[in-house]
Amino acid sequence: MISSSNTTPAKLGYQVAVTPENDELAIGMVKTDFSGDIMEAGLPNRSTTKGKKPAATNSWRDSAILSGGIRKVQKIMSYESGMKV
Repeated sequence: MISSSNTTPAKLGYQVAVTPENDELAIGMVKTDFSGDIMEAGLPNRSTTKGKKPAATNSWRDSAILSGGIRKVQKIMSYESGMKV
């Protein structure tokens, strides 16, 4: 449980930045791989006695591979729940 209140949104974010020293090219490879799942809100689950089931499940995945002369790589991802109960 992230919060006991249905007015507090769930948030998630990540940032990756790669830059070489001395503003020169970096020779090599950069690989990122990020994935996640978040279950939002809760609805009464009448089929079981275990309480609530998710109202929605969001899934995402992001990946990249760069190779060669790299001057700057930056990736930013953020997510904030917008579901209201």
